[in-house]
Amino acid sequence: MHKLLNKFVSLASKTDKKNGNSRHLDTIISAMADLMYLVDKEGNFLEVYADNKKHLLPAPKKVLLRTSIPNVFDAQSSERLMHMIQVVMKTKSLQSGEFALTLPLGVRYFEKKVIPLESKKDQSETVMIISRDITEKKQQEADARLIETVFQEASGGMLIEDKEGNIIHANNTIGRMLGLPSSQLIGKNFDYLSTMITQEIKDAMDKAMMTKGHWQGEVEISPSNSKKISSWLTINTILDDQKEPNHILIMITDISETSKVNNKMDYLASYDTLTDLPNRAYLFEQLKQSIATMQQQKRNGMLLFIDIDHFKEFNDNYGHQIGDEVLLSVSKQIKSICRKEDVLGRLSGDEFLLISENVNDQHAVETIIEKIQTIFKKPQKIGNLSLHISVSMGVALYPEHGQTPETLINAADQAMYSVKKQGRNNHAFYTEEMSFISNEYYFILNTLKDAIYDSNFTLVYQPLFFLEDMSLSGIEVLLRCNHSRLSDIPISRIISMAEETGLMPKITHLLLDMVCNQLHLWQLAKIKLPEVSINLSQKELHEGNLILTIHSHLSQYNIDPHDIELEITENALLQENVIVKENITRLQKLGHTFSIDDYGTGFSSLSNIKTFNFDKLKIDKSFISNLSTNESDQVIVSATIEMAKKLGLKVVAEGVETKEQAKLLKSFNCDIVQGFFYSKPLNTADIEKLLLQKQVLH
Repeated sequence: MHKLLNKFVSLASKTDKKNGNSRHLDTIISAMADLMYLVDKEGNFLEVYADNKKHLLPAPKKVLLRTSIPNVFDAQSSERLMHMIQVVMKTKSLQSGEFALTLPLGVRYFEKKVIPLESKKDQSETVMIISRDITEKKQQEADARLIETVFQEASGGMLIEDKEGNIIHANNTIGRMLGLPSSQLIGKNFDYLSTMITQEIKDAMDKAMMTKGHWQGEVEISPSNSKKISSWLTINTILDDQKEPNHILIMITDISETSKVNNKMDYLASYDTLTDLPNRAYLFEQLKQSIATMQQQKRNGMLLFIDIDHFKEFNDNYGHQIGDEVLLSVSKQIKSICRKEDVLGRLSGDEFLLISENVNDQHAVETIIEKIQTIFKKPQKIGNLSLHISVSMGVALYPEHGQTPETLINAADQAMYSVKKQGRNNHAFYTEEMSFISNEYYFILNTLKDAIYDSNFTLVYQPLFFLEDMSLSGIEVLLRCNHSRLSDIPISRIISMAEETGLMPKITHLLLDMVCNQLHLWQLAKIKLPEVSINLSQKELHEGNLILTIHSHLSQYNIDPHDIELEITENALLQENVIVKENITRLQKLGHTFSIDDYGTGFSSLSNIKTFNFDKLKIDKSFISNLSTNESDQVIVSATIEMAKKLGLKVVAEGVETKEQAKLLKSFNCDIVQGFFYSKPLNTADIEKLLLQKQVLH
């Protein structure tokens, strides 16, 4: 190569630029991919061969021929290049290196080779510098490194197979998932992975790959040396330029944690978290299925309504923890005498339902009841206490007493309340003679009508606090019934009955009047108020005159809609209802903010929450109660807070009762808290004291 370059330089120096040899030489130089510089030992440019590559020169050719390397390149590059020239002249051997040079068109990368040339006695020593632009090559190498890094560090497992199905690339993640170095996967056939999935999925996968060239789905991978992994598997065929299968890309994403959360949510939708029994919604579904089965098979069945006697006294005398242990003990012991095919569930509070199919005579029913009564003849060990527990039971028979879930439950409920009226701790079969007057439902209903007529209600106020600085965030107004005969009845049941019987509008009028009147009094007293929230029931949201009802009261007392937040449960959004959408939208335009109450206990979709542009999301206390000990609840609460914040919502945690719960919620970046750890619901006098003590943030 040295001799060839010497001849090239000799020819170039002797060529007359007007003759044909010059044109041939120009053609040769133009065709070359490289720049060439003829340089002496001081780095002076003696000749530059560039032609159509002038844009790659560090300076115009005329400038270069009047200067030297140190005056053209940066100090570091000049020093390196001059050193290479000195070594070449001394050793007469080729030197090469890569350089990053800043040109007018930007930074370019070059591979420079310094080659010695023969010199005559009367001429100075020279070298030829051949400079090749390798910018694209460097970029391709950088891209390849980036792709390899992304491939290796991807959160999901990735495999690439050749068209014969042999693994040629495997990233680190797939190695960790399968419990072996990814290098050990190279060369294996996909059949190796096929052994870790079920035959049914493998068949579906093979069929899809043959017909469509791709497949995706949820699979459970069972590596031989580790636990099962819930995964999302995606397989795609990669085609070459001729549209022929060339490679196969396999991506495996570990969705174990997501599956746990989904399973937890499914569980919460169907089961009671305390007793692990089917909840009200699931019981209705089970009863509906049992009725369909018995109807098809022409068999009889039984529904047993079980209520714990004097349960409120356990809560009042010993605390809610003992009350919960009573519920748990009762549910476990009744479950222990049930047949495998029986379904026992918690209807609400201290009420349970037992569904038994194929109970064909009264004697069989009496046998089941006798077993339950025998359980509670002896005192029950609850913690360190020995408690006497009894139950009242109402029996409804299928098909004699009803052929729908509603009629059977109503019949069993009436039978149970007849036992309550007669002294408790017994059972009764439903009869048509059980009058509506003796039924507790109608007893409560008539008493409720009296309470509404006499305005026998009062308000209590649950403070909400910003978790960051414990300043007062807001006040939730809660309605309480003062009627002595309704003191043992949860307000949730009273509201439910009011909705069912059309009394809800009267209670709404009463609530709004009391709230607005109190806010007006506070305004007159110059008491600064945070945002005040009131609850709207699902039924109220369906009322066409809801907006008129609310704003007639606000106008009467000169209350700004911006001061009132409206809380609705997520189930209120479950049905697509034009009136509900219109009510929410118009109330927001008038200035009201909205929060989703008891989030996580209903079935609303995230699309509804996004559609209505709500302001707050209140996580139900059932997720908070075991937060410090239950990892699943921690995952759900943390994910809910993160999701809500991404949607622009503030997050409120309900039912915070311990320091540990508060600490975890703060670590999850929860915004607002309420619960007994901070304050119980306060009467008017006590909330006024708090308002005067706290610096309210607006």
